[in-house]
Amino acid sequence: MSSVISSHSPDAVSQAVSVLNAGGLVGLPTETVYGLAARADLDNAVEHIFRAKGRPAGHPLILHISDISELNRYAANIPNSALQLAQHCWPGPLTLLLEKTNAVSHRVTGGRETVAIRIPANLCARKIIEQCGNAVAAPSANLFGHVSPTTAQHVLNDLGAKVDLIIDDGDCTIGVESTIVDFTTDQPQLLRPGGFPAEDLESIIGQQI
Repeated sequence: MSSVISSHSPDAVSQAVSVLNAGGLVGLPTETVYGLAARADLDNAVEHIFRAKGRPAGHPLILHISDISELNRYAANIPNSALQLAQHCWPGPLTLLLEKTNAVSHRVTGGRETVAIRIPANLCARKIIEQCGNAVAAPSANLFGHVSPTTAQHVLNDLGAKVDLIIDDGDCTIGVESTIVDFTTDQPQLLRPGGFPAEDLESIIGQQI
């Protein structure tokens, strides 16, 4: 069975970082849902995500970073409107689809030349990612096709020993997935409704999505 530790434990962050750096999987709390996190630069760890979830390999994963200063490391040719949204909405439940850099493995993107990126609002998650020193790939921490988890117990119930460590930070504050907006097309496209209403995003950039 997976190990569960409270986010308030003094060594919660360091334990999570150790697991990630060793190529393991961490049940990561965010404001939207709990994610199944692995270091995005470790291909074996990323493949472990797909195996644990039973997720088809062609389904891209969302990259989670800890600070907007890291965006250029993973995304290229970022439109001004996308940068505007990032500056207004991050950390928060917004994911931007952008052109990827060579720093992003095709295993993460499902073979595509685009990458989905966000900064979670959950402070514990950001500390873990920051101390890890690399973006983490983190889809929802549940079996493929199951309901997304909003508590550590949900993760444990669904994945059990398939996840090495679960950080328990209580209930997710939002409880629905992030909004995904595609900025690789001429006009921004809403790929998934979520924590940010599209009309709020349109008012920020002065452009229809």
